[in-house]
Amino acid sequence: MSCILVIDDSPTVRSTLQFCLQTSGFEVLTAGDGRTGLAKLAEGNPRVDLVLVDFNMPIMDGIAVCRAIRADPSTEKLPIILMTGFATKETLARASAAGFQEVVTKPFVIGKLLADLKRHLAAEDCRCA
Repeated sequence: MSCILVIDDSPTVRSTLQFCLQTSGFEVLTAGDGRTGLAKLAEGNPRVDLVLVDFNMPIMDGIAVCRAIRADPSTEKLPIILMTGFATKETLARASAAGFQEVVTKPFVIGKLLADLKRHLAAEDCRCA
């Protein structure tokens, strides 16, 4: 079973994603900000296979989270998907430069999001088993 870390400052988004992902067979960890999310990732139990992170959060935004994950050799190949309600050209450019595999816009369609997650988890360069 793959483990997905959801990092979003909205309790509603976290709980909705947790329910949908668990119902679809994923193990889910959640964090309300980037710093807490990175701490959960560093714990390594369970091992996280993919990160879903919000763009705009207090304490540490999604771009900073992605850069921190990419800077660590043990997580540099981890699939990371950015969630945002503001998919402007600037946001997309910043996400690409930071190393996100994909950007999904809120509100999202759960079926499409699940397909995206499965595609990234199956990718050859994914660090997961």
